[in-house]
Amino acid sequence: GAAAAPASTVAPMNVFVGRLPLDVHDSCVEALLQQCGGVLKWKRTVDSDTNKAKAFGFCTFGDAEGALQAVKLLNDFDLGGQKILVKVGKKEQGVIDELVAQKARQAARGGAQPQVYSSAPTAALGAQRTAADDETLTKLRTFVDTVDTTREAPADALKALGGGDAAAAPA
Repeated sequence: GAAAAPASTVAPMNVFVGRLPLDVHDSCVEALLQQCGGVLKWKRTVDSDTNKAKAFGFCTFGDAEGALQAVKLLNDFDLGGQKILVKVGKKEQGVIDELVAQKARQAARGGAQPQVYSSAPTAALGAQRTAADDETLTKLRTFVDTVDTTREAPADALKALGGGDAAAAPA
């Protein structure tokens, strides 16, 4: 089909990340976000009076896919004993709904990805997790369990988190 995906699904997309424990280091939050897709920018909001990090920030992903993954994997993710909030605005939600619907149509046509997505277009937040998603989540949980999230994420832990197969580095 000549009908290409609407440009909006490949445009950068902002995601709100909230309910962050105040003592969790930015590098740990960013490491989690990077596992969801290409992060263009992560900016934690800082109190201008105290110069201390606030409990929320904004992440810009390179495309809607990364934003969808972030919401799917990290919303309600337990970080430092607190379930964090990851969501998109109304406009972005529309784009994500379209992306989910597109994937559902692709799967119905026997498309390349045999992934399970929720078919209801408004259920992007409830888009079903795939086996690959569960694998990523396990990796993320291991990461937050093994590092001191109040300090800068250690390079070896970030490397272990890595991208896919690179995680099989010798201990």
